[in-house]
Amino acid sequence: MNVSYKTPAETTSRILIIDDEAPIRQTIATLLEMDGHEVIHAENLAVGRRSLTESSPDILFLDVWLPDGHGVEFLPWIRRRFPALPILMISGQADIAMAVKAIHEGAMDFLEKPLSAERVLVAVRNAQRFRSLENENLRLREAAGLGGPFIYESAAMEKTLEEITRAARTETPVLLTGESGTGKERLAHFLHEHSPRKEGPFVAVNAAAIPQDLLESELFGHEKGAFTGAMTRRIGRFQSAHGGTLFLDEIGDMPESLQAKLLRVLESGMVEPLGGTAAVPVNVRFLSATHRDLAHEVESGRFRLDLYHRLAVLVIRIPPLRERQEDILALTRHYISQFTVLHGLGRHTLTSEAEAALLSYSWPGNVRELRNLIERIFILEADGPVDRAAVERLQAQNPMIEPENSSLLVRKSAAMAGPFSDSRPEESPTAAQTYKEHFALWEKQLLQNILDAESWNVARAAARLGLDRSHLHRKIRQYDIIRPH
Repeated sequence: MNVSYKTPAETTSRILIIDDEAPIRQTIATLLEMDGHEVIHAENLAVGRRSLTESSPDILFLDVWLPDGHGVEFLPWIRRRFPALPILMISGQADIAMAVKAIHEGAMDFLEKPLSAERVLVAVRNAQRFRSLENENLRLREAAGLGGPFIYESAAMEKTLEEITRAARTETPVLLTGESGTGKERLAHFLHEHSPRKEGPFVAVNAAAIPQDLLESELFGHEKGAFTGAMTRRIGRFQSAHGGTLFLDEIGDMPESLQAKLLRVLESGMVEPLGGTAAVPVNVRFLSATHRDLAHEVESGRFRLDLYHRLAVLVIRIPPLRERQEDILALTRHYISQFTVLHGLGRHTLTSEAEAALLSYSWPGNVRELRNLIERIFILEADGPVDRAAVERLQAQNPMIEPENSSLLVRKSAAMAGPFSDSRPEESPTAAQTYKEHFALWEKQLLQNILDAESWNVARAAARLGLDRSHLHRKIRQYDIIRPH
């Protein structure tokens, strides 16, 4: 290959070459380095797998025939972990069937040896443009609250996605259950995107985030003058979702007064806005989710049995992160790549000790907590390797855990106090108090401390705690926290 060919690179990329022939690797590397790129070498799949994990390359050159395996058979492993990575296959044997299989398995291009300099650089330019489009797509999806692709390695998550994919083909109501932070809304949207209604709207409503006196109007709409402040007519979320999917999150928090009306809508397909005199037909696929045990809520009299049976035709449980440890490092690598794009910051890597710290933690906040931790690493830590001490320090800076998950808390007593807290709760729990009551006292004091420190700027306090503002407002009401005058 003639390496005198030179044209300025559009951008500088980090490129990994996995090829067992050192002269081939060096020739490609020389050309790419002349073009302004950073190059990483790997002589086999084992080294390549480690380099992919540790270096997060932008582009991959992958040989087909390697001493410890077949490059094409390695593609599914790469695609699951690095779905946005452009892969350029290289081979010394012209084989149309193999090239077709490689493209089918996710390779972007197939280059035949001997390689020409121009062919290599054109392939790199195309890969850069593809990566740029993928990054822009990621930004748009993040802005829309949709996130990127599902990243998983565990059999538990594979089973969950298979169940959701099968459910998507039907019109059956689906109830998603799982702890806070497991990604129930994203999975509901995934179901919608794989359903016959995918061209219709997807409308999500969080029953716990909307004040109870406004939730009825939010769902069913209202006519002008229906109540004080109703200056104009407004359609509800059911009508907004007509022809598509309505997802009602935290349905276990819905007030009993609304449960009967929701049941009537689900049974009749008709919505009657507040202040209206005529029912309006709606055609929606209804999905719901909760972190609560709805069967227990029914037994306790807080949730209608008839509504429960209407919702729970098909129940899909989302496993917590502690039950799918194989996904922790895969998600971590994904978030590192994601935040490199979204924040435009330098590259970060985790040492093996830092990864061990992630694997030994119980993740009571689940995927949301992991994502928040990686984002804090990007913002607060310098570029380069991040060690175990940094991970544990940043973990301790976000001690907010949902009360229903409090028994899963695995932290040192010093971390329980948290760097945000200036004091322990003024009340001393008695021996008769349960752990949950003890936790509630501590949580209330923590919220009070943060709100006071931020002069009751709820947005800043929520960001500092790693919560949504609506979640923090709900906590303030739950604990009856009063703003000082």
